[in-house]
Amino acid sequence: MRYFKVFFCLILLLLVGITGCSSKEEVTSINTVDVQRFKEHSGTYVGDNSNVVAIVRALPGGETFKEIDLHNKTPKIIYGTKEGSLSEDETLKYWFNGKNTLEKNFLYNAIYLTILVPNAQGYNFKVDNQKLLSI
Repeated sequence: MRYFKVFFCLILLLLVGITGCSSKEEVTSINTVDVQRFKEHSGTYVGDNSNVVAIVRALPGGETFKEIDLHNKTPKIIYGTKEGSLSEDETLKYWFNGKNTLEKNFLYNAIYLTILVPNAQGYNFKVDNQKLLSI
């Protein structure tokens, strides 16, 4: 009976480990954005790098955010595959899924960034090395 309990516990731990390891990171979509997170970043300026980055990470596709260039008043935001996150296939599947996700998300992100970062003069969005949208 004792061996049965030990065996049962090992099986249970193994199953929990397998299901925990196989859970995938969900990419934020327009429907799952937590707009309450933006309250503390209202009135952010292009020169305030940490707040601009926090805003971009909270917007749709933020889990695929790679880098941002804030050297002028037109931030360049690059999304794509980064080490320790989604695979390249998962990233491309999210952005280029045939449901206009790319266009919808970039427009949504541009609207929120325009409201929250009032001194920006425009935005450039890219997925990896493809220049996709300039507003």
